[in-house]
Amino acid sequence: MKRKLIISETQYKKLTQLLTETEYSEVMVKEIADDLTANYDRAMETYEDGNDFRKRKVFQNKINEEPITPHNLLEYLKGKYDVNEEFLKQVMNDWSAGKIKDNRLSKNVAVR
Repeated sequence: MKRKLIISETQYKKLTQLLTETEYSEVMVKEIADDLTANYDRAMETYEDGNDFRKRKVFQNKINEEPITPHNLLEYLKGKYDVNEEFLKQVMNDWSAGKIKDNRLSKNVAVR
């Protein structure tokens, strides 16, 4: 026995937008994570803060092995990809922590 579901045009648009957004999100996570894996390594940098030495997370460029701060990498990725800044931050955090599973982020963040 087959059943038909009748929905309005606005409901149809909302459903297609939701499905497209989810698929687009996963594609962008994969693309950005692959870019990070190909070009950067996770690293820790020790810096002097007054009389103390502190450590912070940085990324190391694989080509010239120079460290790059998360802020500078974020600015670079913002110019390269047309996505939300919060989305890029979440991708960078999850990638550095190894939390990206099946091209999904650990926290749901809007792409745009």
